Amino acid sequence: MPLFALVWGVPWILRRTRAVPMLHVRALPLCAWLSFAGGTLVAPGVVFFQENAAVTFGRMTAWSIALAAAGWAFAAFSVASLVAALRAWKRRKTMNPFAYHYSLAVAVLFVVAAVYLAWGGVIGYRGWA
Repeated sequence: MPLFALVWGVPWILRRTRAVPMLHVRALPLCAWLSFAGGTLVAPGVVFFQENAAVTFGRMTAWSIALAAAGWAFAAFSVASLVAALRAWKRRKTMNPFAYHYSLAVAVLFVVAAVYLAWGGVIGYRGWA
């Protein structure tokens, strides 16, 4: 996902115009990926900066709240990216076909991953509760 964002993101940033059609269909899966990556970086950050990760996640700390928020953000952005891709189905001709189908496939995979993580209790994990 980040490499795909470089393909459409750099021209959009350099031109600062609406050069990329249906930007939200491409940007929402990137936001989902960034929130998931942020959530996976929380635990190594705790281990690096703290001595006891179990105690840090067992209490309401900034690290444990960040982990719970990253899980909810991933689920929300995943569902939003799927809804955006499905709503853009009729207007997909204005967009590159590869970019549309790639964004749709990534959105579906992210929703499946979010459902799986929610079923396992990882989405919104509150270690202090």
